[in-house]
Amino acid sequence: MADPTGGVSSESLQARYASISGCAMLFCKGLTDLHAVTVNALGVYPVKLERSRESPEVISHVQRLIARPPLWLRRALGTAAPTGAPLAA
Repeated sequence: MADPTGGVSSESLQARYASISGCAMLFCKGLTDLHAVTVNALGVYPVKLERSRESPEVISHVQRLIARPPLWLRRALGTAAPTGAPLAA
């Protein structure tokens, strides 16, 4: 059975979890399913990226999403659908 921590010490994981406290979303490339569940339990929505992206590209993408947020983003941010906006999955 594979090591679910990926060889990272428990203290290091706790420090990483503490560092994202107060964040709404976490964009990452290498996050295991187990860690994604843990991050989500902390109230942070994990977004797995398939490839590395520059910060301005990610920010631009999030800004476009905020204009008409999909359901997953509304849930992550705890907001309702914009008035008159159709619900999208």
